[in-house]
Amino acid sequence: MSMDMLFVLLLIITMLAALLLEWGRPALIVFTVLVIFLLTGILTPEEALKGFANQGMLTIALLFIMAGAVQKYGIIDQLMKRWLNKSTSIKGAMYRFFIPLPAFSAFLNNTPIVVTFTPLLKKWCDERGLSPSKFLIPLSYITILGGTITIIGTSTNLVVHGMLLEYHLEGFTLFQLAIVGIPITVVGLIYIFTFGYKLLPNHTGTQKHGNSEAKEYLTDDAAPESLQEDKVKGWFSIGLLLTMILLVTFNVFDMLQAMALAVLILLFTRLITPEEVKQYIQFDVLLLIASALGIGTAMTKSGLAAWLAENLLSISEPLGLFAMLYCVYLLTSIFTELITNSAAAILMLPIGLQIAESLDLSYMGFAVIITIAASASFITPIGYPTNLIVYRPGNYQLKDYVKAGTPLSVLTMLVTLTIVYLVWF
Repeated sequence: MSMDMLFVLLLIITMLAALLLEWGRPALIVFTVLVIFLLTGILTPEEALKGFANQGMLTIALLFIMAGAVQKYGIIDQLMKRWLNKSTSIKGAMYRFFIPLPAFSAFLNNTPIVVTFTPLLKKWCDERGLSPSKFLIPLSYITILGGTITIIGTSTNLVVHGMLLEYHLEGFTLFQLAIVGIPITVVGLIYIFTFGYKLLPNHTGTQKHGNSEAKEYLTDDAAPESLQEDKVKGWFSIGLLLTMILLVTFNVFDMLQAMALAVLILLFTRLITPEEVKQYIQFDVLLLIASALGIGTAMTKSGLAAWLAENLLSISEPLGLFAMLYCVYLLTSIFTELITNSAAAILMLPIGLQIAESLDLSYMGFAVIITIAASASFITPIGYPTNLIVYRPGNYQLKDYVKAGTPLSVLTMLVTLTIVYLVWF
């Protein structure tokens, strides 16, 4: 191991410890490590900063704006609320609310979806004397699973897509991840409706208010004219998103072009304002992603990724290909439960690509495994933002996530590895 490799490894270990112990905001921690790599010459200015112009990261910024515009007028919120109110039993409510949910999280960022629906579900439970803890963890888990169906379902998918393009490889198509995403979502729904529901806690005495960030955009107190105007604008925003998705599906535009055009139309039609654009973009997330891309470059350039890949190969290769895929998935899953999903994907992708190159295997299979494993965070509240959003309103404890999330994590891993093995290898 060279001195550069050792330095990069020690700094990454320090970064992981800082993220785990919450010494500061994740974006600031990762950006600090990137600056150290720049100052010590591990990365050139071009290498350190190229993440800030990465296609995947820019697409994520535009998707934040698009999702904000769709949710601004509350059409989806109102539809789900009416649909939920028609339920006559707890299980009926779960079916009505959760079965359509993956369709939303497949095309809208799942974090604002959970922020919006958390107070809606909690209020509905309070009105009926039900425990919100039976509904809020499933809300997080199902939006996570739904986000694996398309490339735009979660920032992790776009981060890996952007990294593949940086390595001059072919990235994901819009629905390529659905090969795995749809089966694990179906399995996840079945688990939550049956065995998983019994493992969920039945906490009472939860807080009277949901997440403070959530908003009710359409209220009964609004004037009829305002309600009608908001409804028209809301449906136009949804129609615009669906149109862009169709244009990407039929290869008229790539994802970045489609989202850029959609945001331009929203601005010109004044459905959103420049001030709202600044509110919708989650700059912390973008800083984290851009900085983490530089960390991935440092791992590759220093040779650390190749060294880690060789050691992982020496352990798993004698046990066969499936065991090797299992090791890659498991390591990614451990990272995402302890730090953040995007950081886990960025750390693991260079290693996965190096293994694929060494064994002359499909890089896409490894990319899919790492993408799904990085998103499938069910065991801790800190591994995924949506798990953290429902933590306080549901009055949860860490053991609640471990108890309900571990079986789902195992099921997701088995389904993912089986499908990837059959399709790409």
